[in-house]
Amino acid sequence: MSIICRICNSVFAKQITNSHLKTHDMSTDDYKTIYGKDSLTCSEYRKLLAKRTKGVNNPNYNNRWNNDQKVKASADKKGIVPWNKGLTMTGEILKNVQDGIKKREERYKYGKLQRACPGPIDEKRRKILSDRQRNYAENNPTEMSTRAKKAIKTRIKNGYDTAFFRNMRHTTESLKKMKDARTAANLRKTAASMARITENAEKANCVVLEYGDVLQLQCTKCMHEFLFTKQYFTDSKLNVNCCPSCYPHEQSKRSAGETELHDFIVSLGVTAHSNYRGLIGKKEIDIYLPDHKIAIEYNGLYWHSEKVLESIGQPKTKDNQKRGELEALGIRYIAVFEDEWLYNREIVKSRLTNMLGKTPTIIHARKCELRSIDSRTAARFCEDNHIQGKGRSNARYGLYYKNELVSVMTFSKSNISRKISEWELNRFCSLLGTNIVGGASRLFSAFIKEQNPNTVITYADSRWSQGDLYKQLGFAFDHQTVPNYWYALPNELKRIHRFALRKGKNEDQTKTEKQLRDAQGYLRIWDCGSSKWIWTNKNGGN
Repeated sequence: MSIICRICNSVFAKQITNSHLKTHDMSTDDYKTIYGKDSLTCSEYRKLLAKRTKGVNNPNYNNRWNNDQKVKASADKKGIVPWNKGLTMTGEILKNVQDGIKKREERYKYGKLQRACPGPIDEKRRKILSDRQRNYAENNPTEMSTRAKKAIKTRIKNGYDTAFFRNMRHTTESLKKMKDARTAANLRKTAASMARITENAEKANCVVLEYGDVLQLQCTKCMHEFLFTKQYFTDSKLNVNCCPSCYPHEQSKRSAGETELHDFIVSLGVTAHSNYRGLIGKKEIDIYLPDHKIAIEYNGLYWHSEKVLESIGQPKTKDNQKRGELEALGIRYIAVFEDEWLYNREIVKSRLTNMLGKTPTIIHARKCELRSIDSRTAARFCEDNHIQGKGRSNARYGLYYKNELVSVMTFSKSNISRKISEWELNRFCSLLGTNIVGGASRLFSAFIKEQNPNTVITYADSRWSQGDLYKQLGFAFDHQTVPNYWYALPNELKRIHRFALRKGKNEDQTKTEKQLRDAQGYLRIWDCGSSKWIWTNKNGGN
């Protein structure tokens, strides 16, 4: 009788505990959504629980009191007076109650508790509730499906089911007609797509030699053959001067996001060159800031996916290779993923502004009040101000300026997914557009003083950081991790963590995770890994 955690392969005797799932930043509902409703408990234990609840093992199962039993119970309780009726609280009991009220009021005062909102729900609150319900439905499809099935059963039982086709089945003939219709429709779409690509290729003075996701083309002017993905020949992205031989300087076409990012940097009064060449051979830098020696890449999820890069003869870790080449020249490398700019634009702007010394608000940490904060406050602050959002934490500290939270640092312990048994500094961020001078040092010192750890580790995302902050805090560089991958669907510009799409128990075990996700249309996007840093307590820890 045992069950294995699908994330870290830990073995449990009967069922996977909630406390263990917290080490993976996951709730029991999240785990069941990904791996199935029976994934938390082993089959033998489920059978044992079912047996215990059967009527043969419970003498009171399905029993109900008769009227005589109800009358007797009422008569036995009649006239009994509560032992504390009419008594007034005095002495130690009264003091404890008053102290509790005082502490609760202090928590309301400092925002650790919030009072319930009385009165009718206004339109703004109604919209918030509807958004929460919509988000809950989107994030819990299995549960919503179960509810819908129960609702159908209820309608059928009550006799007002309006679905006339319920329980009807297609005949073999109708199934064949539908299949033939789908096949014909797909062929028509493919033919229309190929015709449109051929027409646009002619506008660009090219002929298509071979069709596919990647097109093999030939220029009709110079007869040069080259490869382009078919998206280049859609109506919205067509560039008639696409031949790399005839127009070597005109084939680059900046995306809207890259243009917006460039314009934002220029608006800060910083010199920025677009599509810059000459630093590392013929390779192009999306945005180069010569005065700061910073190279910024805007990585579209589709164009930087493993499938597209390999189709044009590039390695899947092309971006990490470029990072290494630039940093060898003393140039700082920054890579902004497309979904970061789309969904966390203000956080990206704030980080870049701080790197360039253009932060509008500067506060000294000595003018702030240091407090230990609860997990909800830390999570909400990190969601609004950290590029990676919230994270699991066991210790949290914040700096308050004029009673406003302006900086947060969080720590976690015993992260099984990373095989960590010591403390990890996993989040540090400040309020958008704000630089807290000395904030990281003060927050970290407070943690060391309170927890007295042996060692503390942390990771710096190499797309954004070289770990300079951790050097200042006394951390030592340990090693550089290898690049890791994310998933994304071509038409959904949002990366998905690889843990969420691991191979499931009910999937074909003869295929790899990549083969399964490729069949579902997912693309893999590789990052630049992270640098690992370790702080050691020279005075000896706990």
